[in-house]
Formats: sequence, C-alpha cells, structure tokens
Amino acid sequence: MLHPDDINWRLKESWNLKNQHYTIFRDDERKVQWESVTNKDSSGYGQKKSSSAFYIDGDEREFLSVEEMVDAYNEKFKFEDENPDHEVKYVRIVVKRKTEK
Repeated sequence: MLHPDDINWRLKESWNLKNQHYTIFRDDERKVQWESVTNKDSSGYGQKKSSSAFYIDGDEREFLSVEEMVDAYNEKFKFEDENPDHEVKYVRIVVKRKTEK
C-alpha cells in the first residue's frame, strides 16, 4: 500500500510566466504527477492562492488532493498485485442530465 509520505516527488519543470507560476513534480517509479499553478497579482510580484492537481499515468481522472490520488492508486494496483494476469481500467461516461418538468 502506498502512503502520501512514500511518494518521492522530483521537480521536472518550473515555468515563471507573467501572470502565473506553473510547476510539475513527478515520481517516475510510481508513475504519478503533481501539477501546481499559482496565480500572481497584477504587479507580478505577490503570489495568490495556488491550485494543485494530481495524476496517475494511464488513468484519465484528475485528483484534487494527494490523499485522493493515493486512495485511487491503492485501489487500482491492489487488484493487479493480487491478479497479475489482469489489469484495471477506468472508463469515464458523460451523459446529459435529465431535468424534471
């Protein structure tokens, strides 16, 4: 089982743009990624609140916290470890909402 403290984040990219700072961290061994975007104020110096997103390679989902990503990682790879002949794939289905009249 993976724990958030077990992830070995390494800085891959860091872009300092006019209105934002964009940073990517990866753990290539576990194939997970953390992307952080920090908006800057109008002067370009002070930084406002940042937003983070976490990803697992081969999984279409986006996670808003490292804990959510770790839970999904453990769920996905637990089955594969127990059954090496099988792999888990997630499918996203988008349908139009039904409105009541």
